[in-house]
Amino acid sequence: MDEATSELYPKYSKTSWSNCIENASVEYILTNDGGHAWPGGKKVKVVPDVPSQAIAANEEIWTFFQKH
Repeated sequence: MDEATSELYPKYSKTSWSNCIENASVEYILTNDGGHAWPGGKKVKVVPDVPSQAIAANEEIWTFFQKH
């Protein structure tokens, strides 16, 4: 496994690992304002956390899968 690489952005950070077992890759994104709501989503109920708008999780996931 390669060493982790980290990228810092104003509203989130991304840590990536590549060349893991069986050539797997891992990306971990942490938003500064995140809670338990889907990042980039819409708040659909009164009680849950407000979704972070730092990233759009659907787009990040799709980008990751397109690479692989």
